[in-house]
Amino acid sequence: MNEIERILHEDAVRRTKANQSAAVPETPRKKKKWRIIICVLVMLMLLFFFVPRILLWNIVKKIVPDGCTRSEYYAEFDAVGDGYLPVETEFIKFSVPPTMIYQKENDSSKTVYWDKSNPEITISVYNEVPEYPVILDRSNFSSMSDDTYEMLEPLLKEVFGSLGYGLPDSSYHSLKCIHLLDASDRSFWSLKKLCAIWVYGLLKQEMDLIGKPYIYESENACGILQILEIENDIFCFASLYHPERLNENMVMIARLETPEALYSVLNSIEMK
Repeated sequence: MNEIERILHEDAVRRTKANQSAAVPETPRKKKKWRIIICVLVMLMLLFFFVPRILLWNIVKKIVPDGCTRSEYYAEFDAVGDGYLPVETEFIKFSVPPTMIYQKENDSSKTVYWDKSNPEITISVYNEVPEYPVILDRSNFSSMSDDTYEMLEPLLKEVFGSLGYGLPDSSYHSLKCIHLLDASDRSFWSLKKLCAIWVYGLLKQEMDLIGKPYIYESENACGILQILEIENDIFCFASLYHPERLNENMVMIARLETPEALYSVLNSIEMK
């Protein structure tokens, strides 16, 4: 074999070995390694997706149990008292049964009317009462810088808006959203809904409800009513707002002899 044949032969051998090396498949060990990496990544993704939801879901189910239902809207607007007398304070107008008279109080923030034949039948109006907190209030995030809050604010609106209750951006709207809370709105797949329900549920637990709550909205007033029957009378605790001043509430406490009498008083309310 001359020199040229030897060189050609060696080159052919090298090419054959290179082709054989390229054709050798990955070893089972390499395949197993890639499978493990892929499985770990998938598992981490699933944990990131499910674990927060599972934890929050279990918390929300305890705070907002299956029996939690939204408050009804007050709907007895047809009742109108016959012969009722119009009265007013600095902040509110309403009508009282003809048997009731004004009682002068030393406290200028309180106005009282009582029945001449039954002193337990009363209507009291309080102008100075503690304000209910506003959930979406900048002061609740005072530890944050303005730049951080500006970035967070759209997300907060998305979270609370996800339930369709409206935004808790005033005292009245915060109360209304809490009273619209309903267990059927819980959603395992929506972290936004779970977070909003968690907040509303915690706040609802802190409420001292006297009677059955109703959401009251008319042209001239809005608020939350709590109505309770006491012996032969009917009692109402009403937190009331002017439709254009939803952060300033006042309270009316009424005890009357019949539901119709109470509804007539409530239907006559006009915030000033």
